[in-house]
Amino acid sequence: MVSDLFTEWVRRLDKKYTRQKRKVLLFVDSCAAHPKVPHLNSITLQFLPPNTTSQLQPMDQGVIMNMKVHYRRKLLQSLLNAYDAGETPQPINVLLAINMVHTDCIANCFRKAGFEPVRAPQPRFLDNIWERLALYMNLPNTFQEYATVDTDLQVTDEPSDEEIAAEITAERAGDGPDDDEEEETAEAEEAQKEQLTVRQCINMMTQVQHFLCTRANMTDEVYHNAAGIMDYLSEEQLGTSIQGRITDFFQK
Repeated sequence: MVSDLFTEWVRRLDKKYTRQKRKVLLFVDSCAAHPKVPHLNSITLQFLPPNTTSQLQPMDQGVIMNMKVHYRRKLLQSLLNAYDAGETPQPINVLLAINMVHTDCIANCFRKAGFEPVRAPQPRFLDNIWERLALYMNLPNTFQEYATVDTDLQVTDEPSDEEIAAEITAERAGDGPDDDEEEETAEAEEAQKEQLTVRQCINMMTQVQHFLCTRANMTDEVYHNAAGIMDYLSEEQLGTSIQGRITDFFQK
């Protein structure tokens, strides 16, 4: 970290929080790389006392170590996936690892350093979406009314007496649908859906993770969900690779 980069980052973050109409208190370690940044609108910089021990610095309570573990794990996964596919390893940057550090880990580290956690209010996500749609489409109802609009709607077909009698007659005569044929048809349809390989899914999720890193309004929950999917795919790829090697062994 250098002072110019720190100043640029703080000002960019200040603009983001100003757009979001938020006020943020940012605790910063006192060092030459962290200069005072004047004329901030939404961020207040609070410098820790000089020579503060690591026991009082939240980042030293486990956040940095957790980030390093995520970075090295993703690096190993990338190398292993590339080795199995015979491809060039995908680049793994530090930002990917930082975004994988869970908010619970950060909160616990702040608590361990003596900070009390502050719970932010939950965003009115659905209400905001509905308000915007109502404005565009002139919708009079509330979201609750929209969500329950089909509560009394009939969702099952009620066959007539003639249809019931015809179905019973067909079953007794042995003309009803064959369960084996229905199962084979369902399996064939399912096989058509499963066209993507694990390797293709990993490549797509890699692009998704890089896209999420570029979004200014990205939440930790969304990114952690994407990281969980990538972990699952990596485990699937590893299992497929091992299974393939065992098959090759028996063929020999």
